[in-house]
Amino acid sequence: MVFPAEIEQYLSVDLPNYESERLFITVMAIIIVIVFVVVLPIVISSMSWIQKDTDGRPQLPAWILTFFNAMCLVSLAVLMLTSSNNLATSRLAYVAPMLSTEECQSIINRAHKAAAINAEQFPEDDKIQRDPKGWKKERHAFYPTTDLNLVIDPFTKEDREYIAEKLNKRFGPLVERIYGIKRSAIRANDMFIVRYDATKGQPSLRLHTDSSHVSFNILLNDDFEGGGTRFHNRHLDTYADAHLTPGDVLINNANILHEGLATTNGTRYIFVGFTAVETFDPFTERDNDLSLFASWFSLTWMQVRFKQGFENRGIRDGSLTRSSDHVPSQTWMDSSYVHNLFLDIWVYFTIFQDVWAPHGIVNLVEDPDNREKFIAALDADSSYTGKEASWFKGQQVTSDINGKIVNIWQDRVDNEDKFVDL
Repeated sequence: MVFPAEIEQYLSVDLPNYESERLFITVMAIIIVIVFVVVLPIVISSMSWIQKDTDGRPQLPAWILTFFNAMCLVSLAVLMLTSSNNLATSRLAYVAPMLSTEECQSIINRAHKAAAINAEQFPEDDKIQRDPKGWKKERHAFYPTTDLNLVIDPFTKEDREYIAEKLNKRFGPLVERIYGIKRSAIRANDMFIVRYDATKGQPSLRLHTDSSHVSFNILLNDDFEGGGTRFHNRHLDTYADAHLTPGDVLINNANILHEGLATTNGTRYIFVGFTAVETFDPFTERDNDLSLFASWFSLTWMQVRFKQGFENRGIRDGSLTRSSDHVPSQTWMDSSYVHNLFLDIWVYFTIFQDVWAPHGIVNLVEDPDNREKFIAALDADSSYTGKEASWFKGQQVTSDINGKIVNIWQDRVDNEDKFVDL
């Protein structure tokens, strides 16, 4: 998962080498088990003070075996908790060049065309006709933004192909390199263009975390004042602000508490995506070949999974579903004990990583002269031949702790025909 040398040379920081690290962890885990389960008991058994049974066989006291077992588990836990998936990347946000100025403007133009079509199609008394006309204002229930979804709203097939090409050549490899996640395991659950307006509509977005594993936003313009993303450290009560150059992508673990700072003049456009990291395709159940180190051995990945398991009880019983066609169901996950267990794991994993992991913003390509070279090197790379991420077809569903679909959003139910040929 290391970039080819032609790309890696432009990085300003040393990112984890996941293949080497995971091999090292596997070897060390085997050594730890052998030492505590085999070697130490044999060594202690050979000591003269150890009692023997009538057949002359040493009888280790139970407390010694319990101690060795406990030390083995503690050593394995420390080994996993110091891995890059649990330490280096869980609370850091990353900035990298992603689009050229011309590509950014192209996406803005495509969004305006889609908004214009919306304004023509919806009745005059619909909320979509409020300024800015044609833009959705209530698509996200708890943290609404003024936005346009790339599938539900009237973007063309050519628009999506244009964007998918950039995501496949640039964003997929970045996520793979930063987090050690195979791009085939990435499923975009929502991708949309957001506008923040200083004088009309919405200027900012309050504190929140995202409902995904990895989130990203790309700044599309610079003719505004204010704006930016503020990441909060819940443990130290401090924060760091990210102010991007147009075309920069900001990638972060979705569990980091953040907010969109107010745009004080003009209009700020960003391209936002919420991506799930799946062990298998929730539609086909095809295995995504996601490493255990990036899933069940990763506290940040498990944190999201247990959060989903906790919150989805309300979806299963029908109280929090986004779909009017939902049929309430009950599973073993809906017992009070399991429900509260999911909550406790989610909360304590969050607290632990807030305290344990470093916070901050990492600029992957600091030299401005290397921005275009880095993008060109990503585009020129043809070494990857595997399955690409799912950017559009898998959007707007809710998966459960077991990875299976538990709910389809009402927007997708109402517009299922738009997902057919993706």
